[in-house]
Amino acid sequence: MTWQKVRKQLRDLWSKEVAKDLDVHIARYRKSANYDDLGRVTFVYKKVEIYILSDSEDWNRCWELYDMGRLYVNNDSTACSESDKLGYYDVDRFYKLTNFYLNELNISEAFNSNVLLFQIYAILDRRTGKRTLVKNKELIDTNPLLKIFYDLRVNA
Repeated sequence: MTWQKVRKQLRDLWSKEVAKDLDVHIARYRKSANYDDLGRVTFVYKKVEIYILSDSEDWNRCWELYDMGRLYVNNDSTACSESDKLGYYDVDRFYKLTNFYLNELNISEAFNSNVLLFQIYAILDRRTGKRTLVKNKELIDTNPLLKIFYDLRVNA
């Protein structure tokens, strides 16, 4: 499925108040001479980037952890478990995780996941009610990034 279709499907799940101001962008640099430029994934709120998921410096930090033996490599991707917790993804990993969320994951599984992207999607999802957000407020308060998306959802 093309990114535009996936993006539309994802935005259709977001609450209408959030979807009118928040967007997700992917930029892919196929002809880049630098291997570290794997692409760029950003969340944009009112034309301001609020979260960059694929900063190459952060991704390189993840590979340094991998080289030290602290991380494992998934069998379907070079992304690591620590990157899922920290929210650093290359474009391919982001696309796979987004498809997985759209097709196979429910809200409670997303909130209980160690994958930060799933938790963000669960906060933004229109199927998440106020009681569910309140119930998961403790989890949201532990991560400043989740707090940003929670504030966007609640104050939209």
